[in-house]
Amino acid sequence: MALGSAFPLDVATLLILGALSLLLLLYFRRGSKCHGALNFPPGPPCLPIIGHLHLLDLKKPHESLMELSEKYGPIFRIKLGTMKTVVLTGYETVKDALINNPDEFGGRGRIPIFDATAKGHGIIFGHGESWKQMRRFTISTLRAFGMGKKSIEDKIIEESHFLIKMFESYEGQEFNPTIELNIAVANIICAIVFGDRFDDDDERFITLLKRMNENVQLAGSPMVQLYNAFPILGFLPGSHKKVLQYGGLITGFIKNIMNENDQKPDANDPRSFIDAFLLKQWQDTPVIPLLTSVLFDKTQWENPRAFNPSNFLDADGKFVKRDAFAPFSMGRRACAGETLARVELFLFFTTLIQKFRFQVPPDVNNLELVCGVGLSSFPKYQYVCAVRR
Repeated sequence: MALGSAFPLDVATLLILGALSLLLLLYFRRGSKCHGALNFPPGPPCLPIIGHLHLLDLKKPHESLMELSEKYGPIFRIKLGTMKTVVLTGYETVKDALINNPDEFGGRGRIPIFDATAKGHGIIFGHGESWKQMRRFTISTLRAFGMGKKSIEDKIIEESHFLIKMFESYEGQEFNPTIELNIAVANIICAIVFGDRFDDDDERFITLLKRMNENVQLAGSPMVQLYNAFPILGFLPGSHKKVLQYGGLITGFIKNIMNENDQKPDANDPRSFIDAFLLKQWQDTPVIPLLTSVLFDKTQWENPRAFNPSNFLDADGKFVKRDAFAPFSMGRRACAGETLARVELFLFFTTLIQKFRFQVPPDVNNLELVCGVGLSSFPKYQYVCAVRR
């Protein structure tokens, strides 16, 4: 009797067995030690192959890391599959790394899913000299097109008028404002990058924004995190396939816009020292400066989990700047468009508040301040009613 008839195996089972075999081979080839060099910081005991993945809630890994910091201190080690990693938590620790030691901690750890999509380019997941040149170019170009100047405020105010019209179109009925706000913010960048905004009903543009939003969420999904820990599992079906697919769609959209506007990318390769920098990168263990731990640091905030505007007010009710409030990150990896984002937040907020009263729908009893988890934390907008004042 054939073995297959005694133990029938479907395709999914064969794939899983094959993946486990590859993991075991990889594990025994690389060695079974969970710890790294003798001077590695403390950390929890780990398991073979998976390291510390069993200790992480893959839907909310940042919360799991913060819980581990309570036990192992502000600097601890974990192993994500086969990759040894150091985690930094708390305002003082993250600030010391990103602000006081930018040369040692200014690099970006290699994340397989983004290596596959970005190919090491860009200002978010770039590396070495290529990243430095791209960041300098981006900041100088944004400034040349008005970031931090009166001219960009005019563009934002103009876009806010389109936003008002979109809100008014619902005539006070409940709606989810996510895509409308995405359109407004994205159109500011598009006006700078492409020289013009997109119409609010442009199906290509709306589809692009939806794909980008979905990619942000998928990037934090359990399957993508498993892929990042074990890239060898890339052949399996899962959300990592969709991230790669959407990444290609986004790239194709931008290329089409450039072709339509006869904008050709520079053919010169700016990476004259990229090989030396890549070799250097492969030598400074990936480090995770956990920004969530800064925003919820108990030594910096009296009650970090509560909505408390008085955190930013002094005894006289005047605004106080809090250094631990770092939603745009710190140091050399801080968001290049922070200045632009702050102006957008102020002008969009004041413009909308002047024109509308925002109310919860009749069937909603309470509002929750919750966020979604993906590549970054993002607000989970609930349905609202925007009533003209």
